Amino acid sequence: SLIDDLSTSERALVFAWFECQAMAARDPGFAAVAADWHAVWRDAWDKVAACLLPPDAANLLYAFADGELCLHRIAWRPLLDRACLFETCAAWMRLVTDGKTGPMSLREDLRARCENPASVPWADDSPEAAIAHAAADILGQSGMGGITHRAVAAEAGLSLGVVSYHFPTAEELTRAAFAAIYGQIIRADQRPAQPLAVGAYAAGVAQLIAHPDAQANFLSLDEFTSAVARDPVLARFGGTLRYTRGRTLSRILTALPSPLAGALISSSTNGLIRQARFVAETDRKAWAETLCLKLLKRAVGAGSGA
Repeated sequence: SLIDDLSTSERALVFAWFECQAMAARDPGFAAVAADWHAVWRDAWDKVAACLLPPDAANLLYAFADGELCLHRIAWRPLLDRACLFETCAAWMRLVTDGKTGPMSLREDLRARCENPASVPWADDSPEAAIAHAAADILGQSGMGGITHRAVAAEAGLSLGVVSYHFPTAEELTRAAFAAIYGQIIRADQRPAQPLAVGAYAAGVAQLIAHPDAQANFLSLDEFTSAVARDPVLARFGGTLRYTRGRTLSRILTALPSPLAGALISSSTNGLIRQARFVAETDRKAWAETLCLKLLKRAVGAGSGA
């Protein structure tokens, strides 16, 4: 798999690409550099797609590949990760060509292994929780460099002394932000989900993409993913990030051919959110809705409530 080769032999390049995207999302000064990188990646994946997919589906590959490449940086169980990636890519190809994922037994097994995630080490109404959530908000707004004790104290409405008492070092404060993001993921998976038609879901994704200011949580999750991929201390979060995504989406889009199809759509949606930053602002919403709807119609069939 090209994704696996890039994640191993070109690991530094892949990390640089995702970090460049994150910096450009927060600072317009990086936009031109990120756009140049984007053009290179898009051209490469478009060439691959031209060999594998029908012409009307070729522009869907880049979004999926970007989503999977982001997560495959996490080496949770390397041999299983690689085998599951191959299975996932084959399932995505089947999904967009004939609307069926086919067997995904390895992914199903890995998801089951990660169904009982590690708990967040504080009560929801504790000072630690307030501090951690404030740090997570800052992470989404300003990146890792924005997490300082003073900034977190101001965001949380607490004194500098209280923040320093609970999290004495910058490293502990950053890890608290990551734990808060992880807790948000778990709570989102556990909340009831209201089913939607594919058209309504695509419109919702487009609405999010059209308003970059609403993407702070997405940027925080990208930072968290990069940190888990780098830091062995955070490795315990790797399985949950890689293999439990898409559960909520599967409950929302009941027309999907299988529960695990939600993971495939989730990867593609994440890729679309990143790619949209390189589309003209006036065109962004229509572009996102068109591609998202195209993907979903191929996955569930053109007559499934779009």
